[in-house]
This record gives sequence, structure tokens and C-alpha cells, in this order.
Amino acid sequence: MIPLPIRDDNPRRRFPVVTLALILVNVVVFLGELARGLDLTMLDYGAVPAFLVERVRDGWVELPNGRAVLLHQEAPFPATIFTSMFMHGGWLHLVGNMWFLELGRVRYLAFYLVGGLLAALSQVAATPHLAQPMVGASGAVAAVLGGYVVLHPRARVRCLWILVIFITFIELPAWLLLGLWFISQFMLPSTAQVAWMAHVGGFLAGIALVKLFRAGRKTLPPSGPTRRLVVVAPMVLVALLGAGGVADAKRPPAGADAKEAIRALLDAQAAAWNKRDLPGYMAGYWKDKQLTFFGGGSVTRGWDETLARYERRYQGPGKEMGALKFDDLEIEPLAVDAAFARGRWILTMSDGKEQRGVFTLLLKKLPDGWRIVHDHSSM
Repeated sequence: MIPLPIRDDNPRRRFPVVTLALILVNVVVFLGELARGLDLTMLDYGAVPAFLVERVRDGWVELPNGRAVLLHQEAPFPATIFTSMFMHGGWLHLVGNMWFLELGRVRYLAFYLVGGLLAALSQVAATPHLAQPMVGASGAVAAVLGGYVVLHPRARVRCLWILVIFITFIELPAWLLLGLWFISQFMLPSTAQVAWMAHVGGFLAGIALVKLFRAGRKTLPPSGPTRRLVVVAPMVLVALLGAGGVADAKRPPAGADAKEAIRALLDAQAAAWNKRDLPGYMAGYWKDKQLTFFGGGSVTRGWDETLARYERRYQGPGKEMGALKFDDLEIEPLAVDAAFARGRWILTMSDGKEQRGVFTLLLKKLPDGWRIVHDHSSM
């Protein structure tokens, strides 16, 4: 069991503006991830080694269950190598990385970014064909730790040590604690879904670059043992063991959220139809000229044209809309922003007679939510 660092005995000589700014940026970005959806955001802005090697932003990515899906990333090539540094897959991932950042003493933004860049490139070089997104700050943080061990190898770090049922506090020199952490990266199981080479590359980059970034700067003598308390929750054991990182291959969505959202969309369409609200029903379709509707042996293109088709068929003289119900609905996500749906539609008219048919839909997740981009309905 690697001891969990709590604080060190290095003196603080100035307010850590850059460190706190980096922590703030990471937290704000993570809150944005929560608002937009963690899985979708990680896929859109995580660094996929295979994409970076091939210089593309579109392609197939492999899910942990072995299934491949087609992905179009929102971030252009090669921006994901930087955006991935500020993204995390959960609160524990975020807290773990920020814990280590606070522990470090090198507070230069350029050092942090360059270290994170080299960490990500290390993983890309080690796994050039990996088709899974990488997110997290620990590649950059590993570079900070590498710089720390060069500048303060003998700094005493107070640690929490949990050994089975025994819990105690110990003090270790920085070189020993971080050396144990570095060695642990080579012991991670292959099933851990952690790109440990990013941690190793970041740490070695920090060791190699810290003196360059400190060149020409005087080292002040210690002013006293003013110890720093780390102001984050003590849930970073996973990060110590390497479970948090710039190259963590987080799981893409299994499709449950997409299925729920698409069911809600179709339910809203049926409700609007039953209120005789055709524009409300059409709100479920992509409002674009590229929308396609196949039905009745004809092809209709465009949102306005499709609305007009429904109006002619169901709201003309002597026409009625009836009560709409969808049945036997099956939804299959094709990618994080695309899905396939099929089922039966049933219209019950005022005389009790029913019209029945089947439908096949292609849906795309747009900025305003899931929308039908292609509809093939038949009797």
C-alpha cells in the first residue's frame, strides 16, 4: 500500500496564484461536463491516440465491451491533446488530480501545459492504434510531481498509511514517496483501463524540464517550516495508484441515456399529435432542408415540405388525425450522437377503426437535443 500524502514541510513564500487558477479552471470545466453529459463530453474532447496519429477527428472508437462506434469529435485536430488535460470522468478523478497539483511546488502554467502535452504524446507513441478517448489532468500533474522531486527531493511529506486494519501517519522523503508512485505505474493490470505511459512520460518530462523552467531564478532560503494543509477531500487513493490520468480510457455511454431521451421525444410527438398540434409533432424532426421522409411510395425532403405533407393528409377537408400511439419500440444507439429506432404506429379514428403501420427512424443528437433526420413509415 502506497502512503497517501497529506501535506509537506516546504515553506510557502508567495500566494499560489497559478495553481489555484488551474484548480479553478479544472473545476469549472468539470461542471460544464456535468451539464453537457460526462460521457459525451469525454468522447468529444478526449484525446484518441489513433485519431492524433492519423490527424483526423472522425473515425471508429472502441468501447470497453469490444463494440466499435463511429465518432465525430467536436474539437478539431489536434486540439484534444490540450482539451483532454482539463477534463475528468468523475469527482474522484478530479479531486485526485487536484490533490497532486496542490502538493507540487512548480507553479508555472507553461510548465504544466508542456508537461501535459509530452505526457499525452508519450501515450500516443506507446499505443498509436488505441481508439479510446483519454481525459484527465494527471499527465500534466505527473510532470509537476517530477519537477517537485528534482527541486525538493528531501522534503518531508506527511502521509496517511492504511495497512489492512492498521491506520497511522508517517513522514517520508519526497523522493521515496514519488519513487513508489512512479514504480506503481508499471504494476497496473491491463484491465485497469489506465494509460500509465502518460503518467510515466509526464513524470520524466517534469524531471527533464524543471531546471530549464527555473533557469535564472534564485532559490530563497527557507523561512521556516510553514506546512501547508491540502484543502480537498481525502479520496485520492485511486489517483495514487494511477487510476486517474490524462489518458484514462473512460467508458463511453452504454446508450441508456440516449434511449430514454428518444423515448421521451416520441412520447412528446404522440402527445402533440393527439392535441391536433402538427407543428408540435414536427418539433421532433430536424428542422432542416436535408430532412427526408419516405412513405406512401413517395419521398419528401425538408422540414416544411414534411409538415405540409402531414397537413394535406390529416388536416384537409374530411380528414381527421385520430389518436396516435407507438408500439413495439426498439432503439439502438449507433454512436454517441446517432441512433436507430423502429416500431409500429397505430392511429385510432373516431369511429374506432385503426390504421396500423411500421416505421424506421434515424436520429441525431443536435445542440437542441435528439431529432429525427430520416423517417421511413409505411402501412
